[in-house]
Amino acid sequence: MTRGWAAYVFIAALILACDGADDRSRSRGMSRDAGVSTDTGLPCAWSPVDASAGRVVDTFSVNAMDTDPAIDQLVNHQHLIHEPQGDLDGREVVLLLAGAGSGTNGATRVLSAISGTGYRVVSLAFVNEFSVDHYCERMPILDADCYGDVLREMLYGDTDQTRLLRIGRENAVLNRISKLLLHLRRTRGAARWGDVVDEDGVVDWRRIAVVGGPRCGRLAAYLSRDVSLSRALLVARFGATLEGADEDQESGLAPWHAQARATPAERTYALWHSDSPSAPAAERVARAYGLDAFGDVVDIDIDPPPYGCGHLMRTGQRPSGTEQPGNRLDDSLVLDRYMPPADDGRSALISAYLYALRATQ
Repeated sequence: MTRGWAAYVFIAALILACDGADDRSRSRGMSRDAGVSTDTGLPCAWSPVDASAGRVVDTFSVNAMDTDPAIDQLVNHQHLIHEPQGDLDGREVVLLLAGAGSGTNGATRVLSAISGTGYRVVSLAFVNEFSVDHYCERMPILDADCYGDVLREMLYGDTDQTRLLRIGRENAVLNRISKLLLHLRRTRGAARWGDVVDEDGVVDWRRIAVVGGPRCGRLAAYLSRDVSLSRALLVARFGATLEGADEDQESGLAPWHAQARATPAERTYALWHSDSPSAPAAERVARAYGLDAFGDVVDIDIDPPPYGCGHLMRTGQRPSGTEQPGNRLDDSLVLDRYMPPADDGRSALISAYLYALRATQ
């Protein structure tokens, strides 16, 4: 492990885009801001953080094999942890499931912004060289269960889907996060990590917020179906629809989308790129999850937090760092290389992440 450095301070991005100096000054205060959805009349509140209140954060890596010698796939990949110094103020752990093949250090802007406000953040190294589409789009005939089978194998490793992939329990996401959190409890102290995992490695998912994207949004959606999370933020490509199905029929969704969800709609948020080919499926699934009960889709490029108290968020910002932006629309919502900066050099997307973590309905 290596000790980290002071986290980038992106906190001011939480309070951008308010029109007028008076509004900006009010948003930067420590008081709790309340709002009412213009669509539903439901109240919400969120807590902006003073821009000068950035936390010093220890950033370090942990080899997956050091947490469990039975892990034998992607053994050179490192978990990345951001742990704020000082009082944790009761804040939960944020688990990032990053895009296929992107590694754990490709979203440091998001990780640093979140941890800078006091959250412990884990970017998990897991078997994700390929997206779910890579496996299911190769099927010779339509398989309604393919997406669910692949996602379950990635999470639990218990499906024996040898025709597609074989990860196994030891290398699956749930074992990796359990063993990592237990390792952190033992090496960093139960006082700092004991709230999310007990001495036997049993994870308290109610103390974990999961962010999934850009190509692991479905993984986060599947996990939030199975366990009651503190929060779930589904980013970019989290919808799975079946080719050839009538877009107006519920049967057009992959079956697991229509099943009962352990994480309720009031603790689930969705963010997608309006120009991405994945946008229609993302919006359709988000509405199927009941997120439109809190208001219609909000353009975060225009509206400031708390976005009318909505849970459906989209952006149309052009990706940076590429001559072919159309190929990186989903990636630009999470990954450093493609995330667009705002005029003042901070990404407006950071506001959406912190709103989804901090808002209360």
